[in-house]
Amino acid sequence: MLALTDTASGTPMRIVALTTADGAGVALVSFGRTGDTAVPFEGAGQVHVGFGVDDLDEAIDRAVARGATVFGVPGEVGPEGRRARLGFLRDPDGNVLELVRAACAGCCLMDLGVSGRVALVSGASRGIGRAIAIELAAEGAVVGIGYLRDADGARQTASAVAEAGGIAVLVGFDHTDPGSTRGAIASMESANGPVQILVNNAGAFPSPGPFSALSDDGWHAAIREQLEGPGNLIRAALPGMIATGWGRIVMISTVHALIGNPGVVAHTAAKSGLHGLTRSLARELGSEGILVNSVLPGLTLTEGARARFPQDRLDASQAAIPTGHASRPEEIAALVVFLASTRNGNITGELIRSAGGV
Repeated sequence: MLALTDTASGTPMRIVALTTADGAGVALVSFGRTGDTAVPFEGAGQVHVGFGVDDLDEAIDRAVARGATVFGVPGEVGPEGRRARLGFLRDPDGNVLELVRAACAGCCLMDLGVSGRVALVSGASRGIGRAIAIELAAEGAVVGIGYLRDADGARQTASAVAEAGGIAVLVGFDHTDPGSTRGAIASMESANGPVQILVNNAGAFPSPGPFSALSDDGWHAAIREQLEGPGNLIRAALPGMIATGWGRIVMISTVHALIGNPGVVAHTAAKSGLHGLTRSLARELGSEGILVNSVLPGLTLTEGARARFPQDRLDASQAAIPTGHASRPEEIAALVVFLASTRNGNITGELIRSAGGV
């Protein structure tokens, strides 16, 4: 975590971190005071870029004037100034610098250590999966946008990733088919390197109905989609994680797998199976540097939820939540990205609710 204070006035400064492509520290560009205020990291040698300006574009222009070149697609300013840009500079000696992000005045930066890692998010065409993909990309990961049928939605997610300054790779596959999942992982790894972050999010919410009326096909489909599918993806990705000695696996389950949900019994039963998979894999893979957790959202205001339920039912459901409101996809995504990061060094085998106290 980085924090700078103007020693003359004692006030916090907005800062932007510059790092080399391999993650080594180079310099900080700071804002809010006059003069050259760059602070080299330990080991910084050739690069010392800093300007007392209030505008990031002006800072980049001055860097270019000194001989740097800019490439990559900058992202837009995030909420409350959390993230200003994600792009790249190349200094006169050819060193590549990654312009990570800018913090608002009084804030400090947390480096999640996700930058440059390869991630795959299944079911990323919309909703929670899309939010996770965008958040991972904004932290610098190369993100595989996993989808099955909704190619248009996947392309929209990829566009949002690009707007956040990230790199998206469209990966179409059926996670219930072991051969398809192996092909998806192989495709990602051949072009980008080992998949070290895997988010198992795919799985459609079923139409409610009594368990006594559930068909054999409906029962087996729930198990295939919600349990076998994630298992297929994990088995395909594990060799690369084990080879690199680092990995993060996050399952998107549901709080209803703990408290029950009449009408979607097969769905919640299969999600409960993910919990056993999570805890057992955590114990098996911890010595390999691989952490495995499940996130259990409650009602989340995705486009799917808004389309499925009338507003009066959404209002009533939110009123029953202790916090008084449902989760936003971005809130779930922030938790997932932390669990998938190097900042999480020892949380594994956990079932973490994000449901407003439900």
